[in-house]
Amino acid sequence: SPVPSPQPTTEKCVDKTGSFTVSTPTPLQTTCQQIHFLRNKPKRISLCKSVVKRTKELMTNRCPIACARRDCYAFHNSCKDSKERFMSQGVSRTCATVQKSDTTLPNVCGSLTIPGSGLVQEKCPVTCSNIECTCADKEISFVTAASTNSDTGKQIEPQRERNCSQLYGIEHWEYRNVVCLLDIYAVTPYFQTTLKVYYMCPKACGFRKECFCRDAKEPLAISNSSTGRCRDAAIYSNEDKKYWCDEQKQPLFSRSCPVVCRNSYCMEERPDSRDTLSFKPGVLTSCWLIAESESVYKTWACNTKEIDLAVEGFVLCPNACAIS
Repeated sequence: SPVPSPQPTTEKCVDKTGSFTVSTPTPLQTTCQQIHFLRNKPKRISLCKSVVKRTKELMTNRCPIACARRDCYAFHNSCKDSKERFMSQGVSRTCATVQKSDTTLPNVCGSLTIPGSGLVQEKCPVTCSNIECTCADKEISFVTAASTNSDTGKQIEPQRERNCSQLYGIEHWEYRNVVCLLDIYAVTPYFQTTLKVYYMCPKACGFRKECFCRDAKEPLAISNSSTGRCRDAAIYSNEDKKYWCDEQKQPLFSRSCPVVCRNSYCMEERPDSRDTLSFKPGVLTSCWLIAESESVYKTWACNTKEIDLAVEGFVLCPNACAIS
């Protein structure tokens, strides 16, 4: 897919190591890690508004993760709208004009662009809230507040540094939900309100159905020495598929591949997929395009397996395929 990588991949979203002095009203020697673990919100905001005393470097550049700089924590991750003009549905558009078509936004975003054969949501991933961008777990680490037992008030875990991939290894879903609801230490000049773990990890937490109920296209580290893909399950025997889709036995695979695993939560009241799909090499489509197509193409697409996911069109686009 031509959608840009949803993760910040440059060094700008990495906290620098080593100690330094911050030019707050009272100069303070500290490190990015110490700021990241700082419980005192007003103090963290004050430090993050300041600069490094010797170099005058902005703290949000010195410690972009600890100081929760906006671009590192952005809802759309690193995706950016194109500035190019293009044709779609017979209309000359830019991403800015697409934004103004709110009443028909889903239809416009799911339509093809000319020149090229991509979809509008790939040229305008922010405007269209492209699901590849908004549902991607962030790769940066974050610090969570302590977790407590609501019945006893006792602390379960102290404040700690986490990343989204660790959530897949939590054995009990009840505790994973507890972790996903924890505050993260990201209240800074950029984020005045508290962010939760589920904001950082929409796929791993699964609170947003449109994020959880989509199979990963990228390889999964299923063991220390091998990788696998969700589409592999399409050729598994029933016994093997049952094993790999068991969350107690294979939490990473089963939660990364809920559609091919026919997860019951995802099979109930299924909305059409908002992903860019392909049932033929080099030809992109969407559930909206399938719904608007002639019956011959619709029948073919709905009964053909999507190339990257190895799941039939009627599973990905149940509503589009139900339209006669």
